[in-house]
Amino acid sequence: MNHHNVKARQPVRGILFDKDGTLLDFTPTWLPAYQAGALFAAGGDEAKARHMMVSTGLDEQTDDFAHGSLLASATTDQIAEAWIALGADHSAAQLTSLLDGIFAEQTAISSAPFPGLYELIFELSEKDIVLGLGTNDGEGSAKEFLKTANIDPFFSFVAGYDSGHGGKPAPGMILAFCDAHDLEPGSVMVVGDNHCDLEMGRAADAGFVVGVLSGNGTHDELAPFADVIISGIEEFSLLDFD
Repeated sequence: MNHHNVKARQPVRGILFDKDGTLLDFTPTWLPAYQAGALFAAGGDEAKARHMMVSTGLDEQTDDFAHGSLLASATTDQIAEAWIALGADHSAAQLTSLLDGIFAEQTAISSAPFPGLYELIFELSEKDIVLGLGTNDGEGSAKEFLKTANIDPFFSFVAGYDSGHGGKPAPGMILAFCDAHDLEPGSVMVVGDNHCDLEMGRAADAGFVVGVLSGNGTHDELAPFADVIISGIEEFSLLDFD
């Protein structure tokens, strides 16, 4: 963990988690989903589908996703627009809707929660901390993940890019979380693996902004926006936020 002496400005009453790369392992969860979505968008043409994925962030050599790429952090509508520009034969609204369905179905199958996730979420809920999930994925897919991981009863707020609060890095998800539970932004911790997660926290003036290195963001990318950087949720117990 970096910045060991950093603690929250005030006691944390709520935590808004990112999903992909923070609570679940991004690549094994999303590679099958993007492959299925791209193949559909390409009309079944495997070479075209591969080209669409590589052009939006897939590393051809490793089958991993480039830091900061569309596939690493963008919303479904942004991916749909990019794939249309690369030859997908659908309207933006139609392809976005279809991809949301494909992504939700596929990630429900391939979802790979990080070890210790249930135990962490249960422990936080026992401390009477309000838990929320904010993702640039769709709200339906996010709720399905929580059910699959058996942690949905602990989350009282779920927001996706399509929930009406805007996408990251805009502050809308955090502000909606605060409004829903009568929280001040200064009492909220934001946890994410991507710079857009942490920029969202800064934009909302969140009290404690935590970066994790378990996803697509590098230390250098996260450091300008983070109060503290940890390797992943396995180091959560080291944080001082009482």
